[in-house]
Amino acid sequence: MRRLRSGTTIVELLVALGVVSLLLSGTMPAIQSLRERSRRMECENRLRQIGVAIHGYESAHRHFPMAGEMPYEENGQLFPRSHAPHLYLAPFLGATAVFDSANRTCAADRGLWYDPPMSDPNYAVRNTRLSLFLCPSDPNSEHGRNSYRANLGLISFPRGNSVRQPSYKAHIGPFMPVSQWPTFQAVTDGLSNTVAFSERSIGDGDLRQYTSDTDIFYVGEVIDPNLLVQSSTVDDSYTSACSQLRIPDPQHDSSAGEFWLYGGLTDTWYNHLLSPNSSIPDCGTSAGMFGSGVVAARSRHNAGVNVLVMDGSCRFVNETVSKNVWQQIGTRSGGETESWQ
Repeated sequence: MRRLRSGTTIVELLVALGVVSLLLSGTMPAIQSLRERSRRMECENRLRQIGVAIHGYESAHRHFPMAGEMPYEENGQLFPRSHAPHLYLAPFLGATAVFDSANRTCAADRGLWYDPPMSDPNYAVRNTRLSLFLCPSDPNSEHGRNSYRANLGLISFPRGNSVRQPSYKAHIGPFMPVSQWPTFQAVTDGLSNTVAFSERSIGDGDLRQYTSDTDIFYVGEVIDPNLLVQSSTVDDSYTSACSQLRIPDPQHDSSAGEFWLYGGLTDTWYNHLLSPNSSIPDCGTSAGMFGSGVVAARSRHNAGVNVLVMDGSCRFVNETVSKNVWQQIGTRSGGETESWQ
């Protein structure tokens, strides 16, 4: 009599592999979704800690850090310097050593060039990576150092006194004007109705290719910047200009969020002229983007962005939020006091 052998046939093996593959294909999206949810919560937690730092700074100084421009004196003359509020919040975020090592009396503009670069008094500080300023959901965080930005409101020319509209005061965010110490008392719309900080995706650092959801293109590709300055509705005109891009590879800046040290639209400021994750790309002018631009809140989260509210709370704002609501919560004294939850 023949002895029967027991074993697994190739057909059975293929069926088993097919079942395993099917199970994995069904569970992997769920696992990835859980991981992103965890990263989003960590991102929100880091924003919340920035909120605690803002309140801690305010308790110590009776105001919170200005957005950037602070004068320094050299040879009897006053010159602007622009350290972002992030530097002054550092001691309240457990980074006192970084704050103490920074030279806070010299000019601070990413557009300044030192020869060699290491001669920049703040070269080591500006290249310091602080995890609290980075959103773990952003894959480009390896290229930059800042995901979180101060809200300027509905202002495209942060330093442009000459282009202020009659409704200027109703359009400014909590960190405007950038050269004055902001206070809670100035937020007359209510702390719970005004956004302080939001996310903005970091650039990929690749100037060879334009990426519309992270890069900032030069507005001169679509309009003479001088015409924007002369416009009677400068902020709306700027937003309209950003929407007119038709070429695939415009002159652009791919270094958004490269530094947390410098105050400017490239690194640490944003405005509420465009909705979160807007399909209209960001655009601006001038080296370092300190001068003007339309820079929206953007994130790598699904369907929205995390925001820090002036009362210290954090919320997730869906990218489908109405433009009217988004602009209302972006201003500090526009007269909108109704809850936006």
